[in-house]
Amino acid sequence: MRLAPVPLVKIVAPVLGWLVPAVEFTLSIVLAVGMFVPSIKIKALKASAFLLVAFEIYIIILLLSGSHLPCTCGGIISTMGWKQHLFFNAFFILAAYFSIKYLKKHKTSPAIDRGDDEYKILSRA
Repeated sequence: MRLAPVPLVKIVAPVLGWLVPAVEFTLSIVLAVGMFVPSIKIKALKASAFLLVAFEIYIIILLLSGSHLPCTCGGIISTMGWKQHLFFNAFFILAAYFSIKYLKKHKTSPAIDRGDDEYKILSRA
């Protein structure tokens, strides 16, 4: 982050370097808990989508700057270019959006709401 061509990011890089992964880790735990506690599931998905949108805006700003863009990603994502990152993140932003929309419509698991036989069979096992 200290190598980014955006001055504000350079200034807050030491804090963001620890804060962003900590927030992402916390959100992953909250999302996992949300599988069992539906009341927090939508809030956690919204927070995750917010982080993705913020990163998407950051990537766009970096691309518009025209500067050399350092990438400190790991794994498979490190082989992607910045434009590919845009599409990758956009896919997950859309996935979060449609998940939130679906969950708001159904409130909880549709199988539980409708009392599907499959759910009843699984719960007896």
